[in-house]
Amino acid sequence: MSVSFWFRGWQHSGRDSTPLSCLLLISAAGVVHTAHALEPLDDSALSAIEARDGLVIDIASSPDNGLSYDSLRWVADEGEVNEATLQLATSAGAGGERRPGFYNVDEQGQVQAGAVHFTNTLDVGADAQTGTPYLSYQLDIAGQPDADGGSRARLMLGELSHGGSQAYGSWALDGQGTLQIAGEGGLFNSQGMNTRLFGELRNGRMYYRQVEGGRPDTAYLILDNMQARWDMPRGTLGITPEGLRMATDGVIDVVLDVDLFHKTGGPDFTAGGLGMMHFGWLGGLSDPEILWRAKGAAGAATPGLINLSTRWNYVPAGSTAGNEFRWLLGETSYSQTPADGHRRVRFEISDWATWGGHDYGHDFPVIALDMINGDRTAADAYALRWGGQDVNLEPGRLGASTGEEGLALLIRDGNLQAYSRRINLIEEAWNAQSGRYELVTLQAAHPAYSDRTADGVTRSLDWGLIYTFANVNANLMLYPGGNPDNPNKGLRGDVLVMSESFDPDAPGQQGFNWDHGSHLMIADTNMDGSINGAGKTRNALGMGLMSTSFLVMADDLNLYVKPVDGSDYRSGGIDLFSPRVRVAVHTTFGGGILPDANGSYGNGPRFVRGAVIQANLEGAAHARFSPLNDQRNALGYHWGARLMAVQNSGNTGYGGGPMGSFISFAEPSRPDVAITLGQVTGDLAFANGEIDIVGHDQDAGGRPKLVFSHDLLIGNTAKPELDAVPGMPSRPNGQGSELAINRITLGGGDLGRIVMPGGRAHASIAIEPMR
Repeated sequence: MSVSFWFRGWQHSGRDSTPLSCLLLISAAGVVHTAHALEPLDDSALSAIEARDGLVIDIASSPDNGLSYDSLRWVADEGEVNEATLQLATSAGAGGERRPGFYNVDEQGQVQAGAVHFTNTLDVGADAQTGTPYLSYQLDIAGQPDADGGSRARLMLGELSHGGSQAYGSWALDGQGTLQIAGEGGLFNSQGMNTRLFGELRNGRMYYRQVEGGRPDTAYLILDNMQARWDMPRGTLGITPEGLRMATDGVIDVVLDVDLFHKTGGPDFTAGGLGMMHFGWLGGLSDPEILWRAKGAAGAATPGLINLSTRWNYVPAGSTAGNEFRWLLGETSYSQTPADGHRRVRFEISDWATWGGHDYGHDFPVIALDMINGDRTAADAYALRWGGQDVNLEPGRLGASTGEEGLALLIRDGNLQAYSRRINLIEEAWNAQSGRYELVTLQAAHPAYSDRTADGVTRSLDWGLIYTFANVNANLMLYPGGNPDNPNKGLRGDVLVMSESFDPDAPGQQGFNWDHGSHLMIADTNMDGSINGAGKTRNALGMGLMSTSFLVMADDLNLYVKPVDGSDYRSGGIDLFSPRVRVAVHTTFGGGILPDANGSYGNGPRFVRGAVIQANLEGAAHARFSPLNDQRNALGYHWGARLMAVQNSGNTGYGGGPMGSFISFAEPSRPDVAITLGQVTGDLAFANGEIDIVGHDQDAGGRPKLVFSHDLLIGNTAKPELDAVPGMPSRPNGQGSELAINRITLGGGDLGRIVMPGGRAHASIAIEPMR
């Protein structure tokens, strides 16, 4: 059965709606085929349901006008004193803006005549062995076929705001997608264990701009070449008293793979720009449980209007349970057109294992979304404590202004206790004849490379870039406005992120904890191999910052999608500035034996502690991440800080003590006898920075490497860079910009003062394999 709807305009605004004007065309082509009720299905048939026997309803938009609406609104606590609104609506653009809705687009993002199809398929059946009924629903959304084999449709999301004159910016999403649910005993049966959930976005591209489109200086962030997938072959998807629960004792296979581009000017919401970076998550999540809850379902103390609880492990290499989980980072092609970027290099952080004896490598019981409703959101609604100190960025406060409306993303008691045991290098070259990137292999040309190889990679190394995070709490508060080109548009916010490693012998107090701490290390992860042929085992060692507690606060942070000025590519990109920043760290430098897949550490001491490090840095900070140019496949960066005393001004957590900005070093056995560089003031900047992944044939040494390089500017040399940042505060009391360490102590005794009026140095750091 085929049913088509042509929508010539759907208008909905708030509580009022205009009549729906549509032309309904119902056509039965050929013979109408209906399914027999409870037709037997076995498990293999269920996992590959194509619903060929069910009811198919195809809804098609108008070929000329698409399917659009005026606005979508979410009103929370409607009619109550805390009522808050979030809406997506038509945004202003040069020459008129298309209304939010669905449109047909080509491979470059240009809107083309043609219908968008919403194909709905409904089928019923029963398990061949047990007779348990199943209900299957599938939705496919696609536009018309385009030149590169896709069938893209656009979801014009529109401009996000709280209904006032200020807005966060505008979004659009291109692609074609599929959603399929095959439910045991119904679509949301919490007792069923054999429900399938599958969702996929193909040929995706997401656009974001802050100001009006169609101008030559409008800047866009574009997530291009996007592929996303969520595949649970069997499990539970049901409504419980707590909320909507998804779980399986098997594996959920996930994909999120994108290229990030920055574009200035050009037709609105179209492809193009310069590549900045590639990132993605691919592979299996084992034994996952995900729970969506509404306000109050998780207890009165749980924040947020809606919140999410997630926990899972990661599928390691060699597992028969599912696909190995990998995290990808690296380069895009030089530009959006692959032929313009003939080589790209990426690396995978792979072969993940749970740290020690934890049940889950990923366990975040509360990830909440809340709406900040001006003065009606309490000033301490999201207050936290770090190291025994109250820390809080007041909701609804921007500078001296209070009562702002915004959004809050909140994390409570999260833990990432998993680590990677391999680094895979992927080098690809563009093949103009096949029209795709192809893997570069090294074994034949470089027989000295004896690393274990893996499918789809150029080299595979026994390395680990380890980051584990314990007891994570975070407040990310977002507010509309702040773009220098149009202050009513843009994205501002407050950021508070913290992690604490607690002493196992003194609960609630920061201390050393190897089994459950935040570790940032580089590791040799050859778990069972020999050391230089000596026959020794257990050389899985990590070195770096162990058992770390950290706090990051950024008040009135402004995120500016900045256009590129002519050919000065470093002038544009993602621009971040906050006049009040605090970074505090309590950590230990040293090394230790990594746990194996069973949580065992083997024989001998687990770790060696070299130095206790404490630091607190306060002041104003600026950072920018930029595309370099159309000939360099690297990411540019610029960072600067004006270290000075910061006042709380309605917030709590600034003013780290009498030492102000400081860093100290002590032996673990005598933490009270520390060398402290305290009361540090002045200007610092990293200018002309680059992050580059160098392929094996791009360097005379023939070895791939990750390179960080920049110019270090000190004191008065850095001052012009910082003074050029809009909103950068002046130094208090007429102080200069020279870098001054105003108090140096050893065990509490003063040793003097150091002043550096200015200076410049160049630094380059390369991480590469030994051969």
